[in-house]
Amino acid sequence: MIKSEWITGNGDLKTVHAIREKVFVDEQKIDPERVRDVYDTQAVHLLVFADDVAVATGRIYHDGSHFRIGRLCV
Repeated sequence: MIKSEWITGNGDLKTVHAIREKVFVDEQKIDPERVRDVYDTQAVHLLVFADDVAVATGRIYHDGSHFRIGRLCV
């Protein structure tokens, strides 16, 4: 079963960061310094579960002039 959970930037982002690091750093070889930024604390993060296993994440935030959707990974 697919479920989801919204997490505010001041919530527990350990699982969000773990998925990002696996996809962006381990698989895509992106610099780990680019995986987290100041917008993490301002964003609302979506965490998606398949059969109670966290499998995807993304975030939405306002940068002062626009809403941004990003850091999407599965």
